[in-house]
Amino acid sequence: MGASHHQDAKTAKDIIDAAKWAGADSVKVQMFTPDQMTLNSKDYIIKEGQWKGFKLWDLYDAAAMPVDWVPQLKEYTESLGMEFFASVYHPDMVDVAESIGIPKYKIASFEIPYLELVEKVAKTRKPVYISTGMADLKEIRAVVDIVKRHHKKLTLLYCVSEYPPKMEDMNLRTIDAMGRSFRVRVGLSDHTEGMVAAVASVPLGVTVIEKHIRVDDIGLDDFAVMPETFRVMAKTIRAAEQSLGKVKYGGEKKFRREKIEGRWIRTVSQTKQS
Repeated sequence: MGASHHQDAKTAKDIIDAAKWAGADSVKVQMFTPDQMTLNSKDYIIKEGQWKGFKLWDLYDAAAMPVDWVPQLKEYTESLGMEFFASVYHPDMVDVAESIGIPKYKIASFEIPYLELVEKVAKTRKPVYISTGMADLKEIRAVVDIVKRHHKKLTLLYCVSEYPPKMEDMNLRTIDAMGRSFRVRVGLSDHTEGMVAAVASVPLGVTVIEKHIRVDDIGLDDFAVMPETFRVMAKTIRAAEQSLGKVKYGGEKKFRREKIEGRWIRTVSQTKQS
């Protein structure tokens, strides 16, 4: 759940209902206040992309979910049998999240240099997902080392920090390389439109896929998918997982070739009768 709640509590609950219907395992919300993200300055105007022309403060002010919603949304999500967790963007918000009982965390890719935040989250010893975005190998190594000093419940989320990115810029092969390089679980934080990238990531070994969902066509999350698309995506992902199976050569031989009276002919294999 990105900004698609429109700061309306009923819409936020509708998104949770839609996520359940669509086959999601978890719901994640974003916990921040504008002052934890940026300065209220006219110097910080977004120059390009989906939010071109927005003052950064105004963007975060419009996207922020009221923090006092979180306990109720957590309780409601869990009552539907889904997990609930949160992205946090400031060390102070970790304290708030801990008081609510958030069971696991995500750190967004833009926060990777914010090592004080990474350390604070790692010290909770709870599972943490960290998006990599524009981070280079050195920056990723730094946060992996911090988390591993406290626990091993780390998943890196490969993502491309465009909203939405072009398919040719996804470079999904990085997922497999990232897992081998850092010896951690790897997932995909998918900002593309549609579901192709999410499904294509399955044979690369992802353990989790994050996808924004919305219930209407208004608001800031233009790249979020509607519940119908999410539902098809989830079913396709699970079918793709099943199809991977295991390494196995051959199968049940229902037909075979054998030499009879000097000729190689096809016969029906004899099966034992019960």
